Amino acid sequence: FAPLAGEDFRLALAGNRIRATGTLIHPASGARVALVTIRHDLASGAGDAVLDVPELRFAQGGLQPEMLTPLTVGVVALVDGALAGQGRIEWSASGTRSTGTFATADLDLAAPFGPVEGLSTRIEFTDLLGLTSAPGQEAQIRVVHTGIDVFDGMVRYQLRPNYHVAVETARWPLAGGTLTLEPTVLDFSQETVKYLTFRIDGLDAARFIQQMEFSNIAATGTFDGTIPMQFTQGGGRVVNGTLVARQDGGTLSYIGEVSDENLGAYGRLTFDALKSMRYSRMRITLDGSLDGEFLTRIDMDGIARNPQGTRQPQGGISGMVVGRVLNQLSRIPFHFNIRIAGPFRSLVATGRSFSDPSDLIRASLPGLLESRTPPDNPIQPQESEPVP
Repeated sequence: FAPLAGEDFRLALAGNRIRATGTLIHPASGARVALVTIRHDLASGAGDAVLDVPELRFAQGGLQPEMLTPLTVGVVALVDGALAGQGRIEWSASGTRSTGTFATADLDLAAPFGPVEGLSTRIEFTDLLGLTSAPGQEAQIRVVHTGIDVFDGMVRYQLRPNYHVAVETARWPLAGGTLTLEPTVLDFSQETVKYLTFRIDGLDAARFIQQMEFSNIAATGTFDGTIPMQFTQGGGRVVNGTLVARQDGGTLSYIGEVSDENLGAYGRLTFDALKSMRYSRMRITLDGSLDGEFLTRIDMDGIARNPQGTRQPQGGISGMVVGRVLNQLSRIPFHFNIRIAGPFRSLVATGRSFSDPSDLIRASLPGLLESRTPPDNPIQPQESEPVP
Protein backbone atom coordinates (compact mmCIF):
# COMPACT_ATOMS: atom_id res chain seq x y z
CA PHE A 1 0.00 0.00 0.00
CA ALA A 2 1.14 3.55 -0.68
CA PRO A 3 2.20 5.61 2.34
CA LEU A 4 -0.47 7.88 3.84
CA ALA A 5 -0.07 11.13 5.71
CA GLY A 6 -1.31 11.79 9.25
CA GLU A 7 -3.55 14.66 10.27
CA ASP A 8 -4.76 15.79 13.71
CA PHE A 9 -2.46 13.26 15.35
CA ARG A 10 -2.71 13.06 19.16
CA LEU A 11 -0.68 10.88 21.53
CA ALA A 12 -1.41 10.33 25.24
CA LEU A 13 0.64 8.34 27.76
CA ALA A 14 -0.98 7.41 31.08
CA GLY A 15 0.85 4.93 33.26
CA ASN A 16 1.87 2.06 31.01
CA ARG A 17 -0.83 2.74 28.41
CA ILE A 18 -0.44 4.61 25.14
CA ARG A 19 -3.38 5.94 23.15
CA ALA A 20 -3.00 7.59 19.75
CA THR A 21 -5.61 8.97 17.38
CA GLY A 22 -5.47 10.63 13.99
CA THR A 23 -6.74 10.78 10.43
CA LEU A 24 -4.97 9.09 7.54
CA ILE A 25 -5.15 11.09 4.31
CA HIS A 26 -3.94 10.55 0.78
CA PRO A 27 -1.09 13.11 0.44
CA ALA A 28 -1.65 14.14 -3.17
CA SER A 29 -5.43 14.48 -3.22
CA GLY A 30 -6.08 15.26 0.43
CA ALA A 31 -8.79 12.58 0.54
CA ARG A 32 -9.51 11.27 4.03
CA VAL A 33 -8.99 7.51 4.00
CA ALA A 34 -9.49 6.39 7.61
CA LEU A 35 -9.79 7.47 11.23
CA VAL A 36 -7.27 5.56 13.34
CA THR A 37 -7.29 4.75 17.04
CA ILE A 38 -4.25 2.91 18.46
CA ARG A 39 -3.92 1.52 21.99
CA HIS A 40 -0.88 -0.23 23.44
CA ASP A 41 0.01 -1.60 26.88
CA LEU A 42 3.74 -1.23 27.55
CA ALA A 43 3.66 -3.80 30.33
CA SER A 44 2.10 -6.66 28.38
CA GLY A 45 3.09 -5.65 24.87
CA ALA A 46 -0.52 -6.08 23.75
CA GLY A 47 -2.60 -3.58 21.86
CA ASP A 48 -4.89 -2.93 18.96
CA ALA A 49 -5.53 -0.52 16.13
CA VAL A 50 -8.98 0.32 14.83
CA LEU A 51 -9.34 1.80 11.34
CA ASP A 52 -12.70 3.41 10.66
CA VAL A 53 -13.57 4.21 7.06
CA PRO A 54 -16.84 6.18 7.23
CA GLU A 55 -16.89 6.86 3.49
CA LEU A 56 -13.98 6.57 1.10
CA ARG A 57 -15.25 7.93 -2.20
CA PHE A 58 -13.74 7.15 -5.59
CA ALA A 59 -14.56 9.20 -8.67
CA GLN A 60 -13.35 9.57 -12.22
CA GLY A 61 -10.83 12.37 -12.26
CA GLY A 62 -10.42 12.07 -8.48
CA LEU A 63 -9.23 9.43 -6.06
CA GLN A 64 -8.81 5.96 -7.60
CA PRO A 65 -7.87 2.63 -5.94
CA GLU A 66 -4.50 2.44 -7.72
CA MET A 67 -3.51 5.65 -5.92
CA LEU A 68 -3.72 3.67 -2.65
CA THR A 69 -2.41 0.28 -3.79
CA PRO A 70 -0.90 -1.08 -7.03
CA LEU A 71 -2.81 -4.34 -6.46
CA THR A 72 -5.80 -2.96 -8.36
CA VAL A 73 -3.87 -2.08 -11.54
CA GLY A 74 -5.20 -4.19 -14.40
CA VAL A 75 -8.08 -5.44 -12.25
CA VAL A 76 -10.36 -2.39 -11.97
CA ALA A 77 -10.26 1.18 -13.25
CA LEU A 78 -12.48 4.27 -13.48
CA VAL A 79 -14.10 3.40 -10.15
CA ASP A 80 -17.06 5.57 -9.17
CA GLY A 81 -18.64 5.00 -5.77
CA ALA A 82 -17.93 4.78 -2.06
CA LEU A 83 -16.40 2.21 0.30
CA ALA A 84 -17.14 2.07 4.03
CA GLY A 85 -16.26 -0.22 6.91
CA GLN A 86 -13.97 -0.92 9.82
CA GLY A 87 -10.76 -2.88 10.26
CA ARG A 88 -9.19 -4.08 13.51
CA ILE A 89 -5.63 -5.22 14.14
CA GLU A 90 -4.73 -6.84 17.48
CA TRP A 91 -1.32 -7.89 18.73
CA SER A 92 0.06 -9.59 21.81
CA ALA A 93 2.90 -11.90 22.85
CA SER A 94 1.12 -14.75 21.07
CA GLY A 95 0.98 -13.04 17.69
CA THR A 96 -1.06 -10.73 15.50
CA ARG A 97 -4.65 -11.00 14.34
CA SER A 98 -6.56 -8.74 11.95
CA THR A 99 -10.21 -8.68 10.92
CA GLY A 100 -12.54 -6.29 9.22
CA THR A 101 -15.82 -5.69 7.45
CA PHE A 102 -16.07 -3.44 4.43
CA ALA A 103 -18.96 -2.80 2.08
CA THR A 104 -19.84 -0.88 -1.04
CA ALA A 105 -23.19 -0.16 -2.64
CA ASP A 106 -23.98 0.70 -6.25
CA LEU A 107 -20.33 0.99 -7.32
CA ASP A 108 -19.43 1.50 -11.01
CA LEU A 109 -16.10 0.45 -12.50
CA ALA A 110 -14.30 -0.72 -15.62
CA ALA A 111 -12.95 -4.27 -15.77
CA PRO A 112 -11.09 -6.22 -18.51
CA PHE A 113 -14.36 -7.85 -19.61
CA GLY A 114 -16.28 -4.56 -19.81
CA PRO A 115 -17.93 -1.83 -17.71
CA VAL A 116 -19.73 -2.87 -14.51
CA GLU A 117 -22.59 -0.88 -12.99
CA GLY A 118 -24.21 -1.23 -9.60
CA LEU A 119 -21.76 -3.50 -7.74
CA SER A 120 -22.83 -4.03 -4.13
CA THR A 121 -21.00 -6.34 -1.72
CA ARG A 122 -20.02 -6.77 1.93
CA ILE A 123 -16.72 -8.50 2.69
CA GLU A 124 -15.97 -10.15 6.02
CA PHE A 125 -12.17 -10.33 6.30
CA THR A 126 -10.75 -13.13 8.43
CA ASP A 127 -7.24 -11.76 7.81
CA LEU A 128 -7.34 -8.10 6.90
CA LEU A 129 -3.57 -7.73 6.51
CA GLY A 130 -3.48 -10.80 4.27
CA LEU A 131 -6.65 -9.73 2.42
CA THR A 132 -8.41 -13.06 2.93
CA SER A 133 -12.05 -13.63 3.74
CA ALA A 134 -14.44 -16.32 4.86
CA PRO A 135 -16.07 -18.37 2.10
CA GLY A 136 -19.52 -17.49 0.84
CA GLN A 137 -19.10 -13.75 0.32
CA GLU A 138 -21.81 -12.39 -1.97
CA ALA A 139 -21.93 -9.58 -4.50
CA GLN A 140 -24.87 -8.27 -6.48
CA ILE A 141 -24.23 -6.68 -9.86
CA ARG A 142 -26.91 -4.63 -11.59
CA VAL A 143 -25.44 -4.85 -15.11
CA VAL A 144 -22.25 -5.93 -16.87
CA HIS A 145 -21.61 -4.55 -20.36
CA THR A 146 -19.60 -7.08 -22.38
CA GLY A 147 -21.22 -6.29 -25.71
CA ILE A 148 -24.07 -8.54 -24.61
CA ASP A 149 -25.46 -6.91 -21.47
CA VAL A 150 -26.30 -9.15 -18.50
CA PHE A 151 -28.42 -7.87 -15.61
CA ASP A 152 -29.09 -8.66 -11.94
CA GLY A 153 -26.17 -10.99 -11.32
CA MET A 154 -25.19 -12.70 -8.09
CA VAL A 155 -21.61 -13.79 -7.40
CA ARG A 156 -20.50 -15.91 -4.42
CA TYR A 157 -16.75 -15.78 -3.76
CA GLN A 158 -13.88 -16.04 -1.30
CA LEU A 159 -10.66 -14.04 -1.02
CA ARG A 160 -7.81 -16.48 -0.48
CA PRO A 161 -4.16 -15.99 0.56
CA ASN A 162 -1.60 -14.61 -1.88
CA TYR A 163 -4.19 -12.53 -3.74
CA HIS A 164 -6.24 -15.40 -5.13
CA VAL A 165 -10.02 -15.12 -5.59
CA ALA A 166 -12.13 -18.27 -5.61
CA VAL A 167 -15.38 -17.79 -7.50
CA GLU A 168 -17.73 -20.32 -5.93
CA THR A 169 -20.64 -19.55 -8.22
CA ALA A 170 -22.01 -16.72 -10.33
CA ARG A 171 -25.41 -16.56 -11.94
CA TRP A 172 -27.38 -14.18 -14.16
CA PRO A 173 -30.83 -14.44 -15.75
CA LEU A 174 -30.49 -14.24 -19.53
CA ALA A 175 -33.36 -14.09 -22.02
CA GLY A 176 -35.59 -16.57 -20.22
CA GLY A 177 -32.67 -18.84 -19.28
CA THR A 178 -29.63 -18.61 -17.05
CA LEU A 179 -25.98 -17.72 -17.48
CA THR A 180 -23.79 -19.50 -14.90
CA LEU A 181 -20.07 -19.13 -14.25
CA GLU A 182 -18.47 -22.42 -13.31
CA PRO A 183 -16.29 -22.46 -10.15
CA THR A 184 -12.76 -21.17 -10.71
CA VAL A 185 -9.78 -19.63 -8.90
CA LEU A 186 -8.29 -16.39 -10.22
CA ASP A 187 -4.68 -15.43 -9.48
CA PHE A 188 -4.20 -11.68 -9.01
CA SER A 189 -0.71 -11.96 -7.50
CA GLN A 190 0.82 -11.59 -10.95
CA GLU A 191 -0.17 -10.90 -14.52
CA THR A 192 -1.71 -14.18 -15.64
CA VAL A 193 -4.45 -15.35 -17.99
CA LYS A 194 -7.78 -15.69 -16.17
CA TYR A 195 -9.87 -18.63 -17.40
CA LEU A 196 -13.65 -18.38 -17.02
CA THR A 197 -16.21 -20.85 -18.36
CA PHE A 198 -19.82 -19.75 -18.66
CA ARG A 199 -22.73 -22.13 -19.12
CA ILE A 200 -25.96 -21.10 -20.83
CA ASP A 201 -29.15 -23.02 -20.08
CA GLY A 202 -32.54 -22.45 -21.68
CA LEU A 203 -31.85 -19.23 -23.60
CA ASP A 204 -34.98 -18.15 -25.50
CA ALA A 205 -33.96 -16.93 -28.96
CA ALA A 206 -36.93 -14.57 -29.37
CA ARG A 207 -36.32 -12.84 -26.03
CA PHE A 208 -32.57 -12.66 -26.67
CA ILE A 209 -33.04 -10.94 -30.04
CA GLN A 210 -35.54 -8.55 -28.47
CA GLN A 211 -33.04 -7.74 -25.70
CA MET A 212 -30.30 -7.14 -28.28
CA GLU A 213 -32.67 -4.83 -30.21
CA PHE A 214 -32.02 -6.44 -33.59
CA SER A 215 -34.82 -5.21 -35.84
CA ASN A 216 -34.02 -7.23 -38.98
CA ILE A 217 -33.89 -10.71 -37.43
CA ALA A 218 -36.65 -12.76 -35.80
CA ALA A 219 -36.14 -16.22 -34.33
CA THR A 220 -37.62 -18.80 -31.98
CA GLY A 221 -36.06 -21.78 -30.24
CA THR A 222 -34.28 -22.69 -27.02
CA PHE A 223 -30.50 -22.91 -26.77
CA ASP A 224 -27.95 -24.39 -24.37
CA GLY A 225 -24.20 -23.99 -24.55
CA THR A 226 -20.79 -23.33 -23.08
CA ILE A 227 -18.71 -20.15 -23.50
CA PRO A 228 -15.04 -20.57 -22.41
CA MET A 229 -13.33 -17.19 -22.02
CA GLN A 230 -9.83 -15.95 -21.33
CA PHE A 231 -9.06 -12.55 -19.78
CA THR A 232 -5.82 -10.61 -19.50
CA GLN A 233 -5.05 -6.99 -18.71
CA GLY A 234 -5.50 -6.33 -22.43
CA GLY A 235 -9.09 -7.63 -22.55
CA GLY A 236 -11.06 -10.81 -23.06
CA ARG A 237 -11.67 -13.39 -25.76
CA VAL A 238 -14.00 -16.30 -26.38
CA VAL A 239 -12.35 -19.64 -27.21
CA ASN A 240 -14.55 -22.15 -29.05
CA GLY A 241 -17.84 -21.20 -27.48
CA THR A 242 -20.89 -23.17 -28.62
CA LEU A 243 -24.66 -22.70 -28.54
CA VAL A 244 -26.87 -25.60 -29.64
CA ALA A 245 -30.61 -25.49 -30.26
CA ARG A 246 -32.72 -28.06 -28.45
CA GLN A 247 -34.35 -30.90 -30.41
CA ASP A 248 -37.60 -29.05 -31.07
CA GLY A 249 -35.73 -26.63 -33.34
CA GLY A 250 -37.32 -23.31 -34.14
CA THR A 251 -37.78 -20.62 -36.75
CA LEU A 252 -35.48 -18.00 -38.24
CA SER A 253 -36.40 -14.97 -40.36
CA TYR A 254 -33.98 -12.47 -41.84
CA ILE A 255 -35.94 -9.47 -43.08
CA GLY A 256 -33.08 -7.12 -43.85
CA GLU A 257 -32.57 -5.48 -47.20
CA VAL A 258 -30.43 -7.41 -49.69
CA SER A 259 -29.12 -5.97 -52.93
CA ASP A 260 -29.69 -8.05 -56.07
CA GLU A 261 -26.47 -6.81 -57.62
CA ASN A 262 -24.24 -9.80 -58.50
CA LEU A 263 -26.30 -11.94 -56.16
CA GLY A 264 -27.21 -14.61 -58.71
CA ALA A 265 -30.06 -17.11 -58.69
CA TYR A 266 -28.69 -19.19 -55.83
CA GLY A 267 -27.96 -16.11 -53.77
CA ARG A 268 -31.54 -14.92 -54.22
CA LEU A 269 -32.76 -18.40 -53.34
CA THR A 270 -30.70 -18.40 -50.15
CA PHE A 271 -31.99 -15.07 -48.87
CA ASP A 272 -35.55 -15.92 -49.87
CA ALA A 273 -35.28 -19.10 -47.79
CA LEU A 274 -33.94 -17.12 -44.83
CA LYS A 275 -37.03 -14.89 -44.93
CA SER A 276 -39.01 -17.70 -43.35
CA MET A 277 -37.04 -20.77 -42.27
CA ARG A 278 -38.00 -23.66 -40.01
CA TYR A 279 -34.78 -25.19 -38.71
CA SER A 280 -34.43 -28.62 -37.18
CA ARG A 281 -30.82 -28.20 -36.11
CA MET A 282 -28.68 -25.16 -35.34
CA ARG A 283 -25.21 -24.91 -33.87
CA ILE A 284 -23.46 -21.59 -33.28
CA THR A 285 -19.69 -21.45 -32.70
CA LEU A 286 -18.04 -18.32 -31.25
CA ASP A 287 -14.34 -17.39 -31.32
CA GLY A 288 -12.38 -14.20 -30.99
CA SER A 289 -11.59 -11.08 -29.03
CA LEU A 290 -14.29 -8.93 -27.42
CA ASP A 291 -12.34 -5.83 -28.45
CA GLY A 292 -11.03 -7.11 -31.79
CA GLU A 293 -11.76 -9.55 -34.57
CA PHE A 294 -14.59 -11.94 -33.75
CA LEU A 295 -15.76 -14.98 -35.72
CA THR A 296 -19.23 -16.54 -35.57
CA ARG A 297 -20.14 -19.73 -37.44
CA ILE A 298 -23.75 -20.88 -37.83
CA ASP A 299 -24.40 -24.45 -38.94
CA MET A 300 -28.11 -25.04 -39.61
CA ASP A 301 -30.51 -27.44 -41.35
CA GLY A 302 -33.99 -26.26 -42.29
CA ILE A 303 -36.83 -25.90 -44.78
CA ALA A 304 -38.25 -22.67 -46.17
CA ARG A 305 -41.79 -22.28 -44.85
CA ASN A 306 -42.99 -19.70 -47.39
CA PRO A 307 -41.85 -20.67 -50.91
CA GLN A 308 -44.68 -18.59 -52.39
CA GLY A 309 -42.88 -15.52 -51.18
CA THR A 310 -39.87 -16.18 -53.41
CA ARG A 311 -39.10 -13.22 -55.61
CA GLN A 312 -39.85 -13.57 -59.33
CA PRO A 313 -37.04 -12.49 -61.62
CA GLN A 314 -38.00 -10.13 -64.39
CA GLY A 315 -37.34 -10.82 -68.04
CA GLY A 316 -39.96 -12.61 -70.15
CA ILE A 317 -40.10 -16.36 -70.64
CA SER A 318 -36.61 -16.98 -69.28
CA GLY A 319 -37.53 -15.06 -66.15
CA MET A 320 -40.67 -17.15 -65.71
CA VAL A 321 -38.67 -20.38 -66.09
CA VAL A 322 -36.08 -19.27 -63.56
CA GLY A 323 -38.86 -18.21 -61.20
CA ARG A 324 -40.52 -21.62 -61.38
CA VAL A 325 -37.19 -23.33 -60.81
CA LEU A 326 -36.53 -21.14 -57.77
CA ASN A 327 -39.97 -21.93 -56.38
CA GLN A 328 -39.31 -25.64 -56.69
CA LEU A 329 -35.84 -25.35 -55.21
CA SER A 330 -37.20 -23.42 -52.26
CA ARG A 331 -39.05 -26.58 -51.16
CA ILE A 332 -35.80 -28.52 -50.86
CA PRO A 333 -34.21 -28.87 -47.39
CA PHE A 334 -31.38 -26.42 -46.85
CA HIS A 335 -28.07 -26.78 -45.08
CA PHE A 336 -26.57 -23.42 -44.14
CA ASN A 337 -22.97 -22.86 -43.17
CA ILE A 338 -22.74 -19.14 -42.37
CA ARG A 339 -19.57 -17.33 -41.38
CA ILE A 340 -19.69 -13.83 -39.82
CA ALA A 341 -16.43 -12.01 -39.09
CA GLY A 342 -15.82 -8.56 -37.65
CA PRO A 343 -15.18 -6.62 -34.42
CA PHE A 344 -17.57 -8.03 -31.80
CA ARG A 345 -18.75 -4.84 -30.14
CA SER A 346 -18.96 -3.04 -33.50
CA LEU A 347 -21.10 -5.83 -34.94
CA VAL A 348 -23.49 -5.62 -31.99
CA ALA A 349 -23.66 -1.83 -32.17
CA THR A 350 -24.26 -1.91 -35.93
CA GLY A 351 -27.10 -4.38 -35.55
CA ARG A 352 -28.78 -2.19 -32.96
CA SER A 353 -28.27 1.03 -34.94
CA PHE A 354 -30.54 -0.14 -37.75
CA SER A 355 -33.57 0.52 -35.53
CA ASP A 356 -32.08 2.97 -32.99
CA PRO A 357 -29.10 5.10 -34.08
CA SER A 358 -28.93 6.97 -30.76
CA ASP A 359 -25.82 5.03 -29.61
CA LEU A 360 -23.95 6.10 -32.74
CA ILE A 361 -25.12 9.70 -32.28
CA ARG A 362 -23.98 9.74 -28.64
CA ALA A 363 -20.57 8.42 -29.67
CA SER A 364 -20.19 11.11 -32.34
CA LEU A 365 -21.55 14.24 -30.66
CA PRO A 366 -20.31 15.85 -27.47
CA GLY A 367 -22.61 15.29 -24.53
CA LEU A 368 -22.99 19.05 -24.21
CA LEU A 369 -24.83 19.28 -27.52
CA GLU A 370 -27.17 16.46 -26.57
CA SER A 371 -28.09 17.99 -23.20
CA ARG A 372 -28.30 21.61 -24.31
CA THR A 373 -31.70 23.26 -23.68
CA PRO A 374 -33.10 26.43 -25.30
CA PRO A 375 -32.42 29.64 -23.37
CA ASP A 376 -35.15 31.04 -21.16
CA ASN A 377 -35.11 34.34 -23.05
CA PRO A 378 -35.00 34.09 -26.84
CA ILE A 379 -32.85 36.53 -28.74
CA GLN A 380 -35.92 38.09 -30.35
CA PRO A 381 -38.91 38.53 -27.96
CA GLN A 382 -42.31 37.55 -29.31
CA GLU A 383 -43.59 41.15 -29.13
CA SER A 384 -40.81 42.47 -31.37
CA GLU A 385 -41.23 43.13 -35.05
CA PRO A 386 -40.30 40.38 -37.54
CA VAL A 387 -36.74 40.67 -38.75
CA PRO A 388 -35.99 39.71 -42.38
